[in-house]
Amino acid sequence: MNVDFNNVRKIAIEAYTALCDKLNRANTDGEVRISANHIQRDMDDLRMAISTIGMVFDKTKPGEFDVVYDPEKRRMPDFNDNE
Repeated sequence: MNVDFNNVRKIAIEAYTALCDKLNRANTDGEVRISANHIQRDMDDLRMAISTIGMVFDKTKPGEFDVVYDPEKRRMPDFNDNE
C-alpha cells in the first residue's frame, strides 16, 4: 500500500502556521491572551494530522516505520476538552 502524505503534511503545516500567527498576534510583552475558541480549529486540525501520521505503518519495514501512536492504548488529548 502506498500512502500519499501530501495532504496530511499540508494540513499540519497550515494548522501550525495559523496557530503561530494567532498566538504571535496575541502576544503582548511576552504574555499571550487568546480565546480558546479562536484557536480551536487549528488545534483540532493539528491533532488530526499528528494522530494520522502516528497511526500509519509499513509492514515491509518492521522496526523502521511502525505505529507510534495506538489509540487503543492511549488517547491524544483534545484541546479545550472540558469533559
